[in-house]
Amino acid sequence: MNRGRIGILTFLHTLNYGAVLQAYALERVLCDAGFDAVQIDYRNPKVEAFEYKRDVSLKGHLANIVRRPMLSKKEEAFESFRREHIRSTAPLSRDGLPLVCEAFDRIVVGSDQVWNGNVTGFDSSYFLDFIGAPERKATYAVSIGQDDIPVAPGVDYTRLIGDFPLVLVREKTAADTLRRICPGSKVEVVLDPTLLLGGDEWRRLSDARPVRPNGGYVFVYAVGETRNSVAAAMEVAKRRNLDVVVLQQNGFLPIRGAVNLFSISPTAFLSYIANAEFVVTSSFHGTCFAIQFERDFLVSYSTGGTKRNSRMADLLALLELSDRVLEGSVNEAPVSDWSSVRRKIEESGRRSIRLLLESLNLNAVSS
Repeated sequence: MNRGRIGILTFLHTLNYGAVLQAYALERVLCDAGFDAVQIDYRNPKVEAFEYKRDVSLKGHLANIVRRPMLSKKEEAFESFRREHIRSTAPLSRDGLPLVCEAFDRIVVGSDQVWNGNVTGFDSSYFLDFIGAPERKATYAVSIGQDDIPVAPGVDYTRLIGDFPLVLVREKTAADTLRRICPGSKVEVVLDPTLLLGGDEWRRLSDARPVRPNGGYVFVYAVGETRNSVAAAMEVAKRRNLDVVVLQQNGFLPIRGAVNLFSISPTAFLSYIANAEFVVTSSFHGTCFAIQFERDFLVSYSTGGTKRNSRMADLLALLELSDRVLEGSVNEAPVSDWSSVRRKIEESGRRSIRLLLESLNLNAVSS
């Protein structure tokens, strides 16, 4: 059964593990529901400059020289993953978007920080402003990435968001913000697509085992905050006689006393989490996968301000896992009831898929 051709507009050309895996997950969910789903490979200049560190200072350029070999290896790993696991259009600029999108019955925007103007440079493409028919516009798990939506002169969110019949966001905090500034819009909270696929499916996608080390280890995935994450991991590792393995999303200087990873593939990323004895992360998607693989874990919030922490806080509150936040002393007590967590994810997942189908103007599946 083919329910129609769906284009997905998200951050696809990226070196971020969470971004590429959420894109894979949403495509998989739509295909499993009977759609012909294809990623729209739109290249946003602002996102490109951030991901590939092109718009940087002199110090940044010197850092790029040092990290270039690692970056090249990472680019190859991500491109290989996309070729094997993701269907996409040819690369597009803003000028090419309208014509390519005409080939799809509907366009789904999501499931990343596509409505965070600080990330996109307030690119209205992610609001599908080039599509005149509201019934062709849909969203899934869009995020503003922080407590409040960024503002800029001339950006009319009421108009841009008002064209969407149903707005599906990833965080309760984002829903509260959008309902306040767009009171006429219907806004609902749904799960990130990485939580719509079961842990077993993610295990099948992952590498069979980490390349290294051979023994047990604490895995650190650091995005934005590294110091506290590593310190907590070192403490857990000392107590349990484990190694520490560190993957920094943006950093390139090795952490002393740890196995350092810089350029692994998305499938290896999954494997390192799935096989860890313990996970410490400052990443939203690192948190999602620790939960999916039912690993004991801690979340280290950003210390440079609380705005970006709402993503993890909302998810942990939903699953009654707020005690997993690293606050002062390192609480390495295991999660008490994974079966309860699984039930909450399954319940929220059924509701999320029902709302996704509703947003695509189909009969809602039963909950």
